[in-house]
Amino acid sequence: MKIKTLFACTALCLSPGLAFAMCSGEAHAAAISCADGLVFVGATNTCEPVSG
Repeated sequence: MKIKTLFACTALCLSPGLAFAMCSGEAHAAAISCADGLVFVGATNTCEPVSG
């Protein structure tokens, strides 16, 4: 019984860290919407006016 409890506690303690590690990075970047007349520039992570 004690070993099962130990494994359950370990899994519950590690799961938030694993979830964060899997969702970090540029591959899972959040979608950003800019106001009208602006476009998102990924290189600078800002909204800049549309030129042209």
